[in-house]
Parts: sequence; C-alpha cells; structure tokens
Amino acid sequence: MSEDAPEFTIARLREQLLLAQVRINELEAELSAADRRIEFERRLTDEAQNLADRYLTEAANASALAENLEGVRSELAAVAARLTELDGERKAMQRSRSWRWTSPIRAIERWWSGKK
Repeated sequence: MSEDAPEFTIARLREQLLLAQVRINELEAELSAADRRIEFERRLTDEAQNLADRYLTEAANASALAENLEGVRSELAAVAARLTELDGERKAMQRSRSWRWTSPIRAIERWWSGKK
C-alpha cells in the first residue's frame, strides 16, 4: 500500500491541478467579461458627463438669451414710445398755423425740385 499511496497522491494532485487550471481559465474569462463591462460602463459614464456638461452649457446660454431678450424687449418698448411721441409731434406740427401758411412754399419747392 505504501507504493500505491504515492501514485494515488500524485494522481490526486494532478487531478486537483487540472481542476485548478480549469477554474483559473473560468476566472480569467469572468475577469475579461468584467473588464469589458467596466469599460462599457466607463464609456457610458463619460457620455453621460458630456451630455450633462452640454446641458449645463445650453442652460446657461438659454438664460443669457432670455436676459438679452428682456433687454431687447425693453429697448423695443422705448423705441415704440419714442416713435409714438415723434408721430404726435409731427401731427401737431402739421396742424400748426405756420405749417399751413407755408404749404404753398413747400409745393413750389417740390415742383421746382422735380424740374431739375
């Protein structure tokens, strides 16, 4: 039995070595799959960060545009008020006595300018 014992032990060790190699191969395959998954998730995280950065930039741009729009609206209201004021002044001028009295002079001026 003493001669069979070392052979039995060697055979058993070879079997355990073979099983260990199989398990190592399985673990290497799992590690490779995990590495691919980590790389995929890293790319997804990078893309999500890029999208978030782009969103923040666009939000800041939209805010600036909204402020600019308010300024433009304010300027437009001021211009419209000035236009109304000038139109009122023009109408008042055209209703004035001096405007009516100088009407023939302006007509002669238009006629004379058209002849040249």
